[in-house]
Amino acid sequence: MGRPQRREQDDNGGFPGGLPFVFLAILFGLGVAMLFAASLKSFGRDTMPHVLLEQLGSTLIGASVIGFTYEWLLHKKREELFRAFAADQLRATTDALDAFVATTPSEIFSLLEDIATRVEGRIPTLYTPAREEGSEYTFAGSVDYFTDLIAARRREVVGVLRTWIKETSNPKLKFLASDFIGLFKLDELRDELLAQLSWTNWENTDWETKAWRLNYCWAASRADPDGMYRSLAQVMRNTPHTDIQRWILFIPRQMKDPEFVTVVREFLERDDLTREEIAWTIPVLAELWEVDQRGIRNVLRRYRLRFTNEFLIMELKRVWRQYNLSPDDALRMIGARPQQSVQTDPAHSVDQ
Repeated sequence: MGRPQRREQDDNGGFPGGLPFVFLAILFGLGVAMLFAASLKSFGRDTMPHVLLEQLGSTLIGASVIGFTYEWLLHKKREELFRAFAADQLRATTDALDAFVATTPSEIFSLLEDIATRVEGRIPTLYTPAREEGSEYTFAGSVDYFTDLIAARRREVVGVLRTWIKETSNPKLKFLASDFIGLFKLDELRDELLAQLSWTNWENTDWETKAWRLNYCWAASRADPDGMYRSLAQVMRNTPHTDIQRWILFIPRQMKDPEFVTVVREFLERDDLTREEIAWTIPVLAELWEVDQRGIRNVLRRYRLRFTNEFLIMELKRVWRQYNLSPDDALRMIGARPQQSVQTDPAHSVDQ
């Protein structure tokens, strides 16, 4: 509260302070004291002490008055220069903001389109880390800017993205557009994503097509107003393709949504999982620990018999240490003692 009050006094012409003014005030006081001493009858009017005190006192008073006047004028000049500089800065900032506002989403996304389609062999994304080193490049550093842009111009952004997700669009634009749709939950475009989803002839599909289809699947699920990740969980429950499973289980490394625990739970409901496939879920649970500890505990307790295999216990301990979590705590959640393990068949052991 002190700073605004002080500023208000200065703006209203309050008297400036500081060491120079303290020093001048002392000189003025000494001058007055000397004139007072010279007026005393202790000194003869024409004696040397009287003349010296009178002249020195007058000099000090005069010097302090001149000093006060100079500092006052200098202070006022500084204030004028500061206000002029602040006004110039404000105008420059306002002009920059006006230029920003004047830049339409179509112009901004036109620049993104040019960048995205020129880079060969790599897919543009809004997330880090990349799924495969060298296969993606990211605009993650601009997410705050995109957040403000969409908050102010959502309808225009949706209009641009609608042209990017058409069936005939460049696969890289389709992938980047679905990143925007999923990240900012642009549910206006969800049905258009779902209309293009297909898993037929998956093994013979090229990697760019697989990438945008999987991203469409994720984006449509995250933008689902009736339940985030509900449809993605069903894909994990039913798909026979391990590359789809691995792709989906990578998502929490890029975005830690507590709702993703549902996807892991549905995956663990399957009765055809190998111990290696069950192990894929352990880093996912560790990633999500900081956002949904209760949900992770419930998953490990509910499916504890899935993890009571020597290989999975060792993997659980290793990953928990890697994420600076307590391995003993994880073992207690699956009902194993810290230095013990229980060997069972994980493929068909689900504690309901």
